[in-house]
Amino acid sequence: MEFLNDNQILEGIRDSNEEIVKTVYKEYFKHIQHLVTYNHGTVDDAKDLFQDAMIVICERLQSKELTLSCSFGTFLYAIARNIWLRRLAEKGKTIVLTKEVFDNSMPPCEVLENNLSLHERRMIMFQRHFDTLTKSCKKIIKMMLKKEKTKKIQQEMGYNSLAYTRKRKYQCKKALIKRIRADHDYPKLKEENEDTTGEVYPT
Repeated sequence: MEFLNDNQILEGIRDSNEEIVKTVYKEYFKHIQHLVTYNHGTVDDAKDLFQDAMIVICERLQSKELTLSCSFGTFLYAIARNIWLRRLAEKGKTIVLTKEVFDNSMPPCEVLENNLSLHERRMIMFQRHFDTLTKSCKKIIKMMLKKEKTKKIQQEMGYNSLAYTRKRKYQCKKALIKRIRADHDYPKLKEENEDTTGEVYPT
C-alpha cells in the first residue's frame, strides 16, 4: 500500500478498513513493542497494548473528540505509553525512559500529558473481554448494543424460539460480565465510576 497521510489513516480506522489497520500495525507496532519489552513486558503484552491504544483512538474518532496535535504515529505511541504507565504503576513498577520514548524525531504531543478518560479505560476492558467470547455471543452482544429486538436477534441467529433467544442473550451477557468482574482492573474502575456517576459498572 502506498504512503498514507494522517487523515487517510484516521479515515481508514473510522471506516474499519482492514488494509489500513494492517498498515498501521506494520508501521508502528515495533515502537510499542520496544516500549513494552524494555519496560517489564512481553511481546504478547505489546500486542494487547497496541489493540487497546487502537480502541481508544476508535472511541475518540466516533465521539469526534480527536484532533491531532502531532503525527498519528506519535499520537498512537503516546496513547499506548499512557496505558502502559498506568498498568506499571498499578503493579508498583516504573518505566525506563529509553531513547525511543522521547526520540527527537517524535514531536511533542498533548496526549502525553493527558490521562485516559474513565470511559476509554472502560471500553478497553470491555473490548478485551468481548474478544474472548464465542462468535455467536459476539454477534448477539453486538445486536444487543444496537438495541435490536429479540425477534430480530432470533431471525439473525436462526434460533427456533424467542424463549431460547432470550436464554442465549442472558448467557452471553452473563459470560461477558463475569469476565469483566474478574479483571484485575475492575475494582478500581468500579470505584471510580461510582465516585463520578453514582452508577455501578457494569450494570
